[in-house]
This record gives sequence, structure tokens and C-alpha cells, in this order.
Amino acid sequence: MTSRRSAPSSPPSTDRCHALGHEPTSAVREVDQAASPERLGHNGRVSDETLGLMSGDNYYQEHSATQRDTSELGLSFIDEALADLGESPDRPLIADFGVAQGRNSARPISRALAHFSDDVEVVVVHSDLPGNDWHSLFGFVSDEPQSYLRGRDNVRGCVAGTSFYNRLLPKECLALGWTSAAVHWLSESPGKITDNFFVQSSTDTRAQTAYREQSRADWQAFLRNRAVELRPRGSIVFVDVLMGDDGLMGSEKLFASVETSLRWALTAGIIATSEYEGIAYPTWFRSLDEFREPFPFMGPEGSSLDLVSLTPVQLADPFKSDFERSGDRDAYAQQQVGFLRGF
Repeated sequence: MTSRRSAPSSPPSTDRCHALGHEPTSAVREVDQAASPERLGHNGRVSDETLGLMSGDNYYQEHSATQRDTSELGLSFIDEALADLGESPDRPLIADFGVAQGRNSARPISRALAHFSDDVEVVVVHSDLPGNDWHSLFGFVSDEPQSYLRGRDNVRGCVAGTSFYNRLLPKECLALGWTSAAVHWLSESPGKITDNFFVQSSTDTRAQTAYREQSRADWQAFLRNRAVELRPRGSIVFVDVLMGDDGLMGSEKLFASVETSLRWALTAGIIATSEYEGIAYPTWFRSLDEFREPFPFMGPEGSSLDLVSLTPVQLADPFKSDFERSGDRDAYAQQQVGFLRGF
């Protein structure tokens, strides 16, 4: 999504949003990513401590090449967004919403920084939940050759340890916001699902309604806070997973195998009924209509956001070509399992 704000002295401002999506994906320059029916997703037990956190000790970073590759779908939208910004602010601020361990943000942030001259001091704010693997992030940004800090003395990085559904930044300071593979995660669990850990494969209509409504409220909260934080003509670019018009987001076959394993463990007495019922994937993959619904978005104090573009992109199973070349089923399974365990 690309949002633009007019100057405070102007009439109610309009922020522009561009979105690129791969089906699954989203952005406001929004990118909706779309994966093949074999593509992976996430699962996890719901708890206050772990909701929406990626696996630590660099595990997610080492098993998220798929997310890293799909985030590149949004690079051209970053270029468009910063071209729309016009004259460079004195001290531009870039925000990375949902950074995890940092590697997947390296190219997008570097792409954005390339738009500013070396004599302009730029601030980069990375946000994620308090329980994020911050140690791995700090190590990556400080030490890795791919870090956006390499060769740039004019860039200052810092972090915000809170949900991106909250207000994070001062008013009208944000030049560019970036988020990838993140906004499908909900701010809180809407509760149990009776017959499947993945609510969008469930027949539990009560749970589906609760998750859908939580998703709607979260999307509104995200946009409301960004509308306040964005400077005039500032932009947000999203890449996320989209629920396609066919009612699929690409990971259903993988998730079905997880659900089969959970039911087997329940029948075998490995997990108790209460444990099975407590397992849920606290996400909602939005449709195109659900992404578009709030726009044009009217924020606080007369600010507004426009959705400039929303682009669905269909992606193939990222591991299938290796399997077709090698025929190695064990290697293929390990790639899928590693991807899944990252969540």
C-alpha cells in the first residue's frame, strides 16, 4: 500500500496505497502473493507468550527462503512509493513492520535506502513482538555482509518491541513503511476451533466468524495507526498471502497433513483432547475484497489512505523444481518441514 499525506495546513489528506499480492500476499502498495496448492503455511499452539512468533535461534531465518524470495515482489513498489514522496525529508524514517530475524528485510530496506543520498541521515525502525528473537536480528544487522548498514554511515537502526497493530511512531514522521508475510497474523486468538487447527479449513462457522471479525478489526487498526504516522505523501508497501477467488490460499494440502497428524496423535493418546482443542493457527488470510473493504480509509484528524494498487501474483511450490530434478522425496519433505517449523 502506498499512502500519501498532504501537509497539515491542507484539506483532509489522502495517502496512497499500492499493493502487490501473490495469491497469497498483500500490500497497501499491496502485493498479494498467491502460492500453489502445495505451498506451505504456518501453524502453532495459541498462547499469550508465543502468538505470532517465528522460531528462534536463527531457525526461521535459515528456513524462510520462500518468504525472502516473495518479498522481492514488492521492490518495484518501493521505488514507486519513494518517487511519489517528492522532495526528500531532512531525516527520513523507514519502518519495517514484522521484522522477525532481519534477513528477509535486508533487500527491501537496502532498496529503499538507495533512494537517499549519503549526506541524508536516515532512521530505520524494525518492529516485532516483545518475544521476538531480537538477538538474531541484532547479530544480522551488525555483522552480516547482507546488512543494509554495510557501507552506509548515514543510517541509524533501532527497534520497537510491540505489535504493529499498535501506534509505534510519532505523528507524520514516516516516509516509507514495509511489511511482508505478516499482516495475516492476528493480534490475538479469537478462541478455539472445534474441528481443525486452521480455521479457514474448518466447518466451525462460529470460529470462522470470530476470526474474520478479528481480522477486520486488526486491518482497521493497522491502517488507522499508519494514517497518523505517515508524513505527507508517505507510503506503505505490503506483501502478504491472499485467499484466492477459488477459496484457497495455497497451503491447504500441507495443512491437511498437519491436521491428520494431530488427529492421529489424539487417537494414539499422545496428546489429550484439551491439548488438541487448544491448537490453532491464529491467522486469517484475507480475500481481495477484504483487503479493499476499508478504502478509501478515513483516519484520525482528517487523514486518509488510498489503495493505489493491489496486484495478485500466482506462485508455484518453491521446492517442486528441486524435487522434479532430483526425485529425492526425503529432501523435498525436509524442505517442507523446515519451512513449516519456522512458524
